[in-house]
Amino acid sequence: MHIEHALLQVLKERRYPVARFARDIGIARSHVYRILRGSHSPTLDTVRRMSEALQMSVSEFIGLLEDFQGTN
Repeated sequence: MHIEHALLQVLKERRYPVARFARDIGIARSHVYRILRGSHSPTLDTVRRMSEALQMSVSEFIGLLEDFQGTN
């Protein structure tokens, strides 16, 4: 699963600035950018916080990533 492409797409679609997203999930903006570049994989706890910030369950978030991967 490549989280970077799907996450970037979701943030763009929702007009959710990376700086605000990083603040909402409690990690440094630079850390979010490393995830978006694919140079770092988020921990399960970070994935949980990402899904909460996007107002979805972890399973919905994972499903979204899998759906995105299937279309690319």
